[in-house]
Amino acid sequence: MVQLKAGDSLRTSIQLDFGDGIKITYSNLSRTDDGIMHIYRTTGIYRVTASAENSQGSDSSTLFLHITSPVERVYLSVPIVAIRGKEANLTAVVWPSHTRTLTFFWWFDNSSEPIITLEGSISYTFQREGKNKVTVQVASGSTVMQDSKVITVKEFFRSLLLSFSPALDEHNPDIPEWREDIGRVVRAVSGFPRDQLLVSLYPGLPTTAELFILPDEHTASEHKRGSEEALETISDIFVTALNQGLIQFELKADTRIIVYMTQQTLAPLVDSNSIHSGSAMLMLLTVVFVGLAAFFIYKFKRCPIPYSGKLNQMGLHGQRPRRTPLLNERHKKAKLMFSKTFYR
Repeated sequence: MVQLKAGDSLRTSIQLDFGDGIKITYSNLSRTDDGIMHIYRTTGIYRVTASAENSQGSDSSTLFLHITSPVERVYLSVPIVAIRGKEANLTAVVWPSHTRTLTFFWWFDNSSEPIITLEGSISYTFQREGKNKVTVQVASGSTVMQDSKVITVKEFFRSLLLSFSPALDEHNPDIPEWREDIGRVVRAVSGFPRDQLLVSLYPGLPTTAELFILPDEHTASEHKRGSEEALETISDIFVTALNQGLIQFELKADTRIIVYMTQQTLAPLVDSNSIHSGSAMLMLLTVVFVGLAAFFIYKFKRCPIPYSGKLNQMGLHGQRPRRTPLLNERHKKAKLMFSKTFYR
């Protein structure tokens, strides 16, 4: 609200810059008790300037307006699994969205003092393995809202990227609660111990998820190598199950969703930009390798290989090469373990 407290308002030109891209000039403005009013559509900090000019001179005044709106909801978005000693990104999503008008208080475990920021995101390094509770409080004026999440921190883990039958996309409202529910369902139908398996769905369409395979929390640190091998075996079990379409659940009476494997990843996870760059490099190397292989095959076909008496003495000359079995003993054991798990 702008008021002209002194001067000849009928002969004064007033220009207002509201700081949100709107500028208005008033001429021959009559004196009103209500003044000039303006409505801001979004929250933020705005610089408002009023300039007045008439035949006697000019004057201006500037102030900063802190425009807020009530916070209706807060959702803390965090990775469900993090690597000990590695930074994890945490984000507080606020509805409706605010710009530099909120104060965020981040509480980690049983800390006596929070980390205070003006931005809704923070990077934090967890040093303790196990379950770590994170709470964010969002202050808007005299109103404070909060949300909490539990992050499982491990020194290492394995993960698989998952995709689903297209029918799931038709029922995906793209809200956090729905994603958490589907993650719990996938975790339940897998038939694996709940303390060693976590599932996190990504926002957006198509519906994708990441399945985290965790080491047994009762395994001693000196048995780390054995625990890593066990995770590798369990990962093979899941790969077999996913490739055969054995992990599935009923969404409703006439809709059954099959879970597939998209891509296998190793922890710690890397930035998405690096993944794209690595994929492009891998594709380039594959093309070069195939080209070199074709060149050597062509050359060797044109030039006959001289007879080698040594090969003949070893009994290898003129024999068909033996095919390497697709499943080694470890894979066979994994498949047997999987069969016991899913058909018991």
